[in-house]
Amino acid sequence: MKKSLLTAIAIFTIKATAFSQVVITEIMYNPPESNTDSLEFIELQNVDTNGPVDISGYWFSDGFDFVFPPGAVIPAGGFIIVATDSVSFENNFGMMAYQWEQTDALANGGEELGLRSNTGALVDTVTYDDDGIIWPIEPDGNGYSLVLCDPMSDNDDPTNWGISAVSAGFSINGLEVFAHPGEACSTVGIGDDEWITTFIYPNPNHGIFTFESSTGGEQIQVRIIDLSGRAVHSEDWNTSKRLTVNLNLQPGFYVAIIGSEAKTFQVIR
Repeated sequence: MKKSLLTAIAIFTIKATAFSQVVITEIMYNPPESNTDSLEFIELQNVDTNGPVDISGYWFSDGFDFVFPPGAVIPAGGFIIVATDSVSFENNFGMMAYQWEQTDALANGGEELGLRSNTGALVDTVTYDDDGIIWPIEPDGNGYSLVLCDPMSDNDDPTNWGISAVSAGFSINGLEVFAHPGEACSTVGIGDDEWITTFIYPNPNHGIFTFESSTGGEQIQVRIIDLSGRAVHSEDWNTSKRLTVNLNLQPGFYVAIIGSEAKTFQVIR
């Protein structure tokens, strides 16, 4: 069904809340499973690196039903996961997760997720989508999670989100799963006080792929090498802009060297 103008505008709604210590930083809303979505999850991060935060009694008012039990604490700079099936999540990702009501499923076409404190105050909200324009389409059934690499950015702004470039180490229905719950996105040091966060999408691809950075303004070199160590492409990238590369590469795995950072991606035909 065609989105109304009102819905399209709602995607860009900016939170009017004060600084939040707890932020939604990763969303797996449609894993490539058949007839069930046992690996859906939401990642929360405590962005304060100086101390833990007690989220006992915090609850999701939008997206699904779940109230954090007494003793739920996110360590300084750490993460906590809520999943649709905690056993399946632990078996596949190797870490524990809280479990929301299994009758609830995240909407494949996008919806609002809202986290509230034990007093009812809005802590964080994200309205994700699968439009393939301002939100990437790859997380909708293709094995990727949505990730917010800069937890200090506005996570209700689609331009601050991308897809995970980290393989989870397993596949479902022939599709490799890319997600990294409980871990921060990879970063590249540029200077004493400057950091660049990058990701590549889509991954895998057909030789056409895009580099994106959560911060901008730095000039760094991007090199593509194959697994034999042969350089197949090199160019300078101004990180304030997206860099789209179109190469006639043979199928296989390649490594993108972004400054001093290495990211693996796959080309398929």
